[in-house]
Amino acid sequence: MIQLSTALKTAEAFAKIKMRSYCEFKKYYVFRGAKPDQQLYGAIYTTVDRQTGAAGYMEDTALPLIRWRPIEE
Repeated sequence: MIQLSTALKTAEAFAKIKMRSYCEFKKYYVFRGAKPDQQLYGAIYTTVDRQTGAAGYMEDTALPLIRWRPIEE
């Protein structure tokens, strides 16, 4: 199981941007470059598999309706 700190480093290296918020699912961590209270339209989110650590992208879906957690700086 991949820890959040490792997943964050993987997501930032993969997407080449600083991540500012995330949410957790059973299979994936999902990251975005906006703060939790910022609205994004047409966004692409970065995912990291919690088992393998593989990074990828997810298109804009119902995720804006999810409660995003801030990433502490």
